[in-house]
Amino acid sequence: MMTLYYQIQMLSDWHCGTGLDTGIDVDEMVLRDENDLPYIPGKTIKGLLRDALTDIVEVQPTIASMDDIYQIFGYTPQKPGDPPPIESPVFFTNAQLPKDVRHEIINHQLQPFLYRRFAQTAIDPETGIVQAHTLRAIEFVMPLKLTGQIQNLTERQAELIHLAVKWCRHLGLQRNRGFGLCRWTVTSIKNSQQ
Repeated sequence: MMTLYYQIQMLSDWHCGTGLDTGIDVDEMVLRDENDLPYIPGKTIKGLLRDALTDIVEVQPTIASMDDIYQIFGYTPQKPGDPPPIESPVFFTNAQLPKDVRHEIINHQLQPFLYRRFAQTAIDPETGIVQAHTLRAIEFVMPLKLTGQIQNLTERQAELIHLAVKWCRHLGLQRNRGFGLCRWTVTSIKNSQQ
């Protein structure tokens, strides 16, 4: 089996959220770890890459099949009569800041400088006036590099994931407004000991 190491270079501010607010001044908070550092959960990475590979297969069905996708990401039946579930041994770690960067930020207590807040409101299209009670503040993270691993891949699956990371251009909240622009690269693929 193989382990694929990747990095995500965020090219714009980004938000991978908790779905929670502070109750005071921020309506959507960024997901943070125990050291107050931003990260992207492995299940989010898995979903992004699954969507990317599914899009690629729809455009170019000779590259892979839906069975290939199920073997990487698993499959859960949606209704009675669907094929049985498929469990995949492939494991997606969280994407987080590289260790050296994490240590520098923690040691110098720089966490507060990683985050920015943007406020937005809705404008009535008829009058051009701000709509009442629509002011929202969203927390974003400055552009950073995140790294992660995808473990227990076959050689063929590693090739397909390598292809899928090239397809991912945005992630997180407000992607259609220019946030979450990113570039993924595979830094290495290593054989795992079994």
